[in-house]
Amino acid sequence: MISETGYINPDLFAEWLKHFQKHSNCNVDNKVLLLLDGHTSHSKNLQAYEFSRKNGIVLLQPSGHTTYCLQPLDIAFFGPLQTYFTQAQEMFLRLCKGDRIYQSQMSKLFNEAYGRADTVGIAESAFRASGIWKVNRHVFTDDQFAPADVLQPSETPVSPSSSDYDEDRSDNENTRFRTVLEKISPRAKKNPNPTGPSSSRSAPKFNKMQKHKKETKKLVIHGFVYYVKKPRKKK
Repeated sequence: MISETGYINPDLFAEWLKHFQKHSNCNVDNKVLLLLDGHTSHSKNLQAYEFSRKNGIVLLQPSGHTTYCLQPLDIAFFGPLQTYFTQAQEMFLRLCKGDRIYQSQMSKLFNEAYGRADTVGIAESAFRASGIWKVNRHVFTDDQFAPADVLQPSETPVSPSSSDYDEDRSDNENTRFRTVLEKISPRAKKNPNPTGPSSSRSAPKFNKMQKHKKETKKLVIHGFVYYVKKPRKKK
């Protein structure tokens, strides 16, 4: 089964389910569990759902951001498959003394790598590590669930009054404003008082810069006029 883009699509997945049902010998009285990721070809495919219901295929999609610990393929299969596929490519290049692998040769190399990775031992370790079979509810530690506690609401939520909310909001806005001001104007933090000594010392410097700009402008104008009025030598 090959798609034009190289990615699975709803029609291709529906056809693959027929292949899966044929080789697993599943039916309504002999159901099988099929774990899927969240790809739209799996999760939004009515044709696939109807076929699975009629043929005893139980589709299960893990929650988002949990496939790294609940999807057996991610846990124990894709890693060895990638390693064996890389080894097959390196061996092919050494034996053939070539510098590239053509698309027509990829299927043979991938089939070799897949045959090495598709073992009963790897499959059993993948389902065991994910706690799916045999069922193990304690396969994950409390540390792995710790980030979820941050999103848990407090047991006794406090409802602040509108005046407290406005005051806190005003303080936060002032703090953010001062932070931005300090970033774009470092001097504001050192000398917040515009009438302080730093202001009086910067005034002469500013006047000197303005005077320098005016003198530079005059020199440029005089030089341009001299260049225009300069008599040209006849060739």
